[in-house]
Amino acid sequence: MATIRAFGAILLCSGLLAACGVSSFTQPATRDPTSIEQFDQWMDELSNWGRWGPDDQLGAANLMTEAKRREAAALVQTGTTVSLAHDMITEAGADAAEPYVLQMTVNAEAQNSGDRVDVYFHGVTFSHLDGLCHVFYKDKIYNGHDFQDVVTEDGCNQLDTVAMKDGLVTRGVLVDMPRLKGGRIWSRGPSSIKRISKRGKSTPE
Repeated sequence: MATIRAFGAILLCSGLLAACGVSSFTQPATRDPTSIEQFDQWMDELSNWGRWGPDDQLGAANLMTEAKRREAAALVQTGTTVSLAHDMITEAGADAAEPYVLQMTVNAEAQNSGDRVDVYFHGVTFSHLDGLCHVFYKDKIYNGHDFQDVVTEDGCNQLDTVAMKDGLVTRGVLVDMPRLKGGRIWSRGPSSIKRISKRGKSTPE
């Protein structure tokens, strides 16, 4: 069955979740709203702007060094692959406002077929990778660039995903969400969206 694949290469190491323990990922029962002042402080104190120079195009992806990739590869023990794909979502729904669109062409005379795929990546329906030009705050994007100088109707002239064309390979942590949330799998649909969106009530009913 056709599937949508997550962009990028990630090495998944078995046993990481067990080693960390489920309690390591437990969210607090309550969480106070973040103020604008607190957010501004985080933007200043936790910023990577300038860390890799004014002309950097990779951001935190710079942390995926050759040494880190070798370290990640050395953790592989079984060679088992784990797909993060899901079946094609072709119908609109509460969790898929812009579903996957497939247009097939079949040429029986020439004995071949082709397809055109339309995917609106942004949102929660499809796994995707955002470029550093995707989000801006107070008219600034990564490294302090003015978004008007970077983002155009024809695309971003820098800080886009092309900078990561060689791939992203590092160690990954696969989180068992049903186990984390009580051992039950959420069904897809409006009821699941409501459960997720209710603050402090994310445990499946």
